[in-house]
Amino acid sequence: RAIAALRARGGAVLAALIQHGLPLGEAEIEGLAGSPDGRLPAALAERADLTATAVLILVERGERALDFALMANTAIALPRPALDLLLSRARLDAGYAQPLLARRDLSSAETAPLFLFAGPERRQAILDSLAALEALSPSERRPAVSGETLAGWLAMAADDRASAFEALSRHLGGGPALAQALEADVSRDLAALALTAAGASVEDATRFLIRLGDEAAHSVDRIFAVVGLMRSVRPTVAQRLVAQIGGMASPGAARRGQHQPAMDPSGTPARPAPARIEPAGSTSEILRKIGAKRDGA
Repeated sequence: RAIAALRARGGAVLAALIQHGLPLGEAEIEGLAGSPDGRLPAALAERADLTATAVLILVERGERALDFALMANTAIALPRPALDLLLSRARLDAGYAQPLLARRDLSSAETAPLFLFAGPERRQAILDSLAALEALSPSERRPAVSGETLAGWLAMAADDRASAFEALSRHLGGGPALAQALEADVSRDLAALALTAAGASVEDATRFLIRLGDEAAHSVDRIFAVVGLMRSVRPTVAQRLVAQIGGMASPGAARRGQHQPAMDPSGTPARPAPARIEPAGSTSEILRKIGAKRDGA
């Protein structure tokens, strides 16, 4: 009777009992997850017996403290709809990244949207997992950015950084969210990945990044790092990764079309063009110029 009365009245005492393992049925847990008394959902978030429905109800409340309690609760699994909501919040609130990256139940592919916040080992695992997905289900490869378009980006990068990022985002099928993410990432890793996804050569992409004229552009170490990143990622994998980071729809599944013999001399728009060969040492020359400017500053 006492327990029944407490359940009827709610309050701090009931919250404490819930937090310390008061036996509850699935329907009770799910009902309490939607309770207007915020103390009860907060107590539930730490329990190991949450149902997938209860987790989703708690995440849908949109309360940061609840989200962090759930992310820290490693005794439960995060159902896909709940994880998607948490990842979307991580794009706006960097504080979500590390609690999600710390979870051992999430695969590398699932944490791809958090690539910019991951350490070197996790980044490599994410790239490997996306490359494996690409091998199993190749995405439609975008045509490489034209020289005319790239020249426009280079001009904008120097004079109007925001417009340059908007143009790059549009080219990749992204919207304002991706453009904002490109501008907000001061490491310029995302811009480097986006340029790779667009089919820009490493040298052209490096020129774009330097034209931005920001802190990263004046750091030889940072430029070397983004050049290394671009050289390590294929355009189709970069395309998948940028889509994940920018909250875009995943690239299309396996490309469809008629079989074309490898030696068929007739080209088609769907047939990938030969890879462009970058002039040897050209990126290094740009880097030396940056170093000279920095030393002379």
